[in-house]
Amino acid sequence: MSRTYALSSHWLFFIFFHLTILKLLPGSMGNRLAGGVVFIIVFALFCRQVAAYWEEIQKYMHEHRLECTVCLLAVLFLIASCLVNFDWQQEHQWPLSAILMLSALASYAFLILSYWLFRLNQADSGYEIVLFLFVLAHAIAIWEYFHFPSVQPILQSTLRSGHLTSYKVSSFFDNSTVYGPLAAVSGIFFLKRFMARVSGFGRRGLELICALGGFAGALLAGSRSGLLAMGVGLIVIFCQVNAKKKAWILIISILAVAAVHWIAFYHPNVARRTGKILPYMEKFYTDEKIVAQDFIPRLDSRAMSGRPRIWSRAIELYKESPLLGIGLGQFNVRSRSRWVVNVHNIYLNILTECGVIVFLVYIYILFKFIWQRRGSPVFAVLISIAVIGFFDNQYDHSLSWNLTIAWMLANGDRVINVSAES
Repeated sequence: MSRTYALSSHWLFFIFFHLTILKLLPGSMGNRLAGGVVFIIVFALFCRQVAAYWEEIQKYMHEHRLECTVCLLAVLFLIASCLVNFDWQQEHQWPLSAILMLSALASYAFLILSYWLFRLNQADSGYEIVLFLFVLAHAIAIWEYFHFPSVQPILQSTLRSGHLTSYKVSSFFDNSTVYGPLAAVSGIFFLKRFMARVSGFGRRGLELICALGGFAGALLAGSRSGLLAMGVGLIVIFCQVNAKKKAWILIISILAVAAVHWIAFYHPNVARRTGKILPYMEKFYTDEKIVAQDFIPRLDSRAMSGRPRIWSRAIELYKESPLLGIGLGQFNVRSRSRWVVNVHNIYLNILTECGVIVFLVYIYILFKFIWQRRGSPVFAVLISIAVIGFFDNQYDHSLSWNLTIAWMLANGDRVINVSAES
């Protein structure tokens, strides 16, 4: 089969990104149906790519039998977990339990399918249009911070339509807990590409604008996992670059710290969120007296928005079925919580819902994937994503998150020429 491509990975990302953020059908089920259509299209294109590389795939499987066997074992255990934990008796909020299981399974698969769809596509046209897309996303976030009513008509036709409030900055996305980390990761990605000088002059200029826009969006969103990811990513880049570039990273970091304090002084959401961990931040906004102990970070349940309680419940459910877990997407219906979507920890989420075998294979694959790229431009991105995973899990419900992460990693691998075998 021919390996020529009608559309490059950049154009595919541009099209699919619009399909995942636009409000094409009414209601929450409308979003799931639209996501299902996108999944089917991506799966069909992925099959076409696999057919084109079938000989190489067979050769790789023959040379890496042990790794392929381990992955196959994990897939079999995942299927067994879904079959055993499927709500056949309709006891756990049927049909919600079935919908959550299928959507979670599709979301995780979508990340892998879209990564390889982008990775095996060698065409490079359309990169500029993706850069403009990121510029627009961050520009809208900045715009809504200063004057939300003027940007509200644009957001009514996106995922944001259900959360049209000026209280939280989240651009096209349904909430700031998705946009904040995504903005931070995109800032790290484009800053590293800019510093790596892998693009021409015009592209590098847009990459720098995307990086600065991503950092600004992360700061305005106020998501604590996003701010943490941005800080960790800058530290990793600082350790990777030479002495001259270290000065620039240090300047960016100092400006980011100053900016988040300035935003907290004027924006109640950022002040409240950051103030849960650093109390003096909230007191900046409320104009209360600041004492020495307010500078000591708090890591209690309130500071982490009840996550320790959620994690304790997840461990209790894991103990009920250590081998196969409780089933993908089932924590939401079995946690006895009114608002929890998942465990808010990707690692504990997989352990609880999929069991210990799938969890160990996941950790092995993730470690190997990161270790192979320890000297690459995407290493800082991977570390930032890994850190976010300790406090959030966007993978089982946000196709736009999965699509963006897949595009970044695939194009980062192409820049450093990571072989398809890796």
